[in-house]
Amino acid sequence: DGGTGGTDADAVGLFLVALIGVLVALCLGAVCVATTGLSLRVPGMGLHRTPLFTWSSILAAALWLLTLPVLAGLLLLTYVDVRYGPTFLSGAEQSSEGTLFRIAWAWSQPSVYVYAIPALGIIADVVPVAARTRLTLHRVAMGCIGAFAVFSFGAWAMPGFAPDGGTPPLDYADEIPFLAFSFLVLLPLLAFTGLLADTLRRGAPRLISPLAWCLAALLMLLAGAANGALVSIWGLELIETTAATAQIHYVLVAVLLAAFGGVAFWAPRLWARALPEGPSTGLAVLGLLGCVLLCLPDLISGLLDQLARFGGVADDESTVEALNTASVAGGALLVLVAIGFVALVVTAAAGRRGAVADDDPWGGHTLE
Repeated sequence: DGGTGGTDADAVGLFLVALIGVLVALCLGAVCVATTGLSLRVPGMGLHRTPLFTWSSILAAALWLLTLPVLAGLLLLTYVDVRYGPTFLSGAEQSSEGTLFRIAWAWSQPSVYVYAIPALGIIADVVPVAARTRLTLHRVAMGCIGAFAVFSFGAWAMPGFAPDGGTPPLDYADEIPFLAFSFLVLLPLLAFTGLLADTLRRGAPRLISPLAWCLAALLMLLAGAANGALVSIWGLELIETTAATAQIHYVLVAVLLAAFGGVAFWAPRLWARALPEGPSTGLAVLGLLGCVLLCLPDLISGLLDQLARFGGVADDESTVEALNTASVAGGALLVLVAIGFVALVVTAAAGRRGAVADDDPWGGHTLE
């Protein structure tokens, strides 16, 4: 009876302390990642020449170091409330939903985009190799990822405190920064997509499975950003509906697809065997389909006023029920895709599937 909705004070307190410990560990890991990228490059490789996965990892680590301590501090204040009585939370926030209300900003818009920064780096490393040509405007691509990172910073969206028992002073969904960041994050993402498209146009691309995973991830990330822009329009009243859930799922599933693409891309270096191309590409297509099935029905349900956590429906309940069924099917398909990909990785790592990789498995031109 702990977690974000529990009523047992000891169990909730244990959850909060444990989560603070996880955040401290993540911050230490981020320091290691950032330090490696900044100080352990080979002589002559300036930051402007680093592979974009390295660049994106440095940026992501910096954003995590700016965001996660804020979340940890908030959890500490929440722990004080749970352990010693209401001090910082008030009114409705003292209920079982109070903890979730206070920390949901960490994986909502715009903070959810922080998790996608390394995904952009993976995509940017895979596309030029698949296109067999250099990336168009490498430094501009670095700038696009940097701008995306800036607009992903979301600690300012944390709900305000009201120790005096009044209404919390900040409703971030009704603030100009929330609207501005939701639309501005689209600009570097669109520019980044244009650079990748031009790279594929100039080169001689071939469809390898890492490219299939990465293109699926990029499409879903674009869909998530567009969904987020819709959610930010206060007049549509989508912030508490399943449309907001759809945006979060679009981004997080895109990150998962990009991670699978990265594993497929670096598999020859990890265990000297490439993943089977046919099954890996097929799983990438199914992953794209599963993400659309999971998220698009939730967006439509949100437009029909289905609330995200309480299930209330204002219009056309039968349609919303059908959309929910489709969304569940999409989630189940994604689970099957993940299981299938793990099975591919295990069999390849064990030497039972996949071709033995040579020194240049993708016929690329990069340092790797």
